[in-house]
Order: sequence, then structure tokens, then C-alpha cells
Amino acid sequence: MAFARMTQEARPEEPARPDPQAVAQIAPSGYCFIQPTKGMTMGEDGKASTLRFIEDAWNSGRFDQAREHLAPAFVNHTPFGDENQDEFLARIDSFRSAFADFTMVVDQMLSDGEYVTTRWSATGVHRGVFRDITPTGRRVRLSGIAIDRIVDGHRVEGWALIDLIGLLQQLGATMSVPGTKN
Repeated sequence: MAFARMTQEARPEEPARPDPQAVAQIAPSGYCFIQPTKGMTMGEDGKASTLRFIEDAWNSGRFDQAREHLAPAFVNHTPFGDENQDEFLARIDSFRSAFADFTMVVDQMLSDGEYVTTRWSATGVHRGVFRDITPTGRRVRLSGIAIDRIVDGHRVEGWALIDLIGLLQQLGATMSVPGTKN
């Protein structure tokens, strides 16, 4: 599966080269999904599943469709503890509620067997409460890296690191190290 972001920011030196026997679908976020008419490799299937999840959950808030991409026993591993499907989708919903027009873009995606690694960036306008911070109206940019284990087209496990400190700084939050004076 090939994919390309169809925006004014497209890089002409890196054009998408779809299979001539493929069918293209344009998602609401502007991604062009190229669906091969023949079988995909395990890595291509994992990338396709990850892209559909990003579109359904993060970009569109279609949580019923997003849930279809998660295995029943899905676990998202975070620094704060593990999350099941419901907890993970609720956290995504809280981001979407706090940041109007939240849009995630894939900057790079790699696959190795069952694992898909995605480097992403996202933007949105802070219009709702986020971690006890009242809305600021500021447009913010967030970035991160996610690793997902995909089995039979479903996410089984996920790990992610995001630049939460950078996001909080954009919102005007101040941070201090315990035991020190500011």
C-alpha cells in the first residue's frame, strides 16, 4: 500500500508511485490511500491498518470504526500504566475535545514484520480544558513516535512517546523540578 498526503505541502521530489492496478481512496483528512487489488505483504497490511486507525480515531473521531482496528485484548502501554481499548479511545477523545480541528499527519512510517513505527505530528487549537489548563485559543503543534504490533490487520499492542512538555509549554504551563526554587 502506498500513501501520500495531498496538500499544498506535498513534496514534489517524493511523488507517490501507486500500482497501476490499484484503486485510490481520498480520506477526509486529505490522505490518498492506494488499495492494491492483489494481496498486501504483512508490513503493508500493518501500515494500512495504522493509517486507517489514525484517520478514524485521531482525525475524524469515528470511534466505532476505530475500534474495528483494535484487537479485543488490545493493550496500549504508557508511562502512566497500561490502557485497554476503552481507556485508549477515551484519551484520544479527550485530545479531540481539548483541541479543535485536531489533525494528525504521518511524517514517516516503517514496518518490520508485525511492528509498525510511525513518526507523526499533529496540530489543533486549544479550545477545551486539557490537564486542568483552561482554553487558551492557541494553535499548538505536537509530535511523537508510536510503535504498534499488528496481527491479522488489528492492533494488539501499542507504545508511544509524545512531546508532552513541549505541548504544555505552548499552552503557557510552567514546570518546576521538585525540591528546587524557581
